[in-house]
Amino acid sequence: MENLTALAAINSCASGIAESARWSGRFEVFKFDNDAHAAAWEAREAEPVETVSMDNVFLLTGLNELFRIAVGQSANTFTQANTQIGVGDSATAASNAQTDLLASSNKTYVTSDASGGITVGASGGTTNSLIVQATFGSAQGNYAWNEMCVKHGVSGFVLNRAVGSLGTKAAGTTWIARVTLSIT
Repeated sequence: MENLTALAAINSCASGIAESARWSGRFEVFKFDNDAHAAAWEAREAEPVETVSMDNVFLLTGLNELFRIAVGQSANTFTQANTQIGVGDSATAASNAQTDLLASSNKTYVTSDASGGITVGASGGTTNSLIVQATFGSAQGNYAWNEMCVKHGVSGFVLNRAVGSLGTKAAGTTWIARVTLSIT
């Protein structure tokens, strides 16, 4: 983050225009009793049993890969088919030097939803965001959720990681994980 701020300061000195940017990310989990309840929420006909959220840390490997994509040095773009949200049970504090979830065995990666799984721009009234959403069905991720990430499913690079107690998902329940990444 400090490097991005320094780069913006150098750019503003050279151009005479003061600019700054802040990267932020927020994970949300919408909890449902079952798949039908989650589908009703998607159709705007029901409310989740519970909603929890937490902030994240952008990982250096993920940010560097985004910059490589921006300048054409990488073909690892985020599409619905290759973008995943991962969850795990490690409660180790997040650090930008990490490269993945830290859970040793209880971790699950789910591909972003086919409909609305990746949204850029105007969703939710914001114009400067990337929103990724994945549905963890009744048999997926049934353990304590203490960490989350957005991962490129082909190359394996992880963009960000968040740590916090989100609850324990039980078999038969459906949880929808959503992350909103913004530059302001």
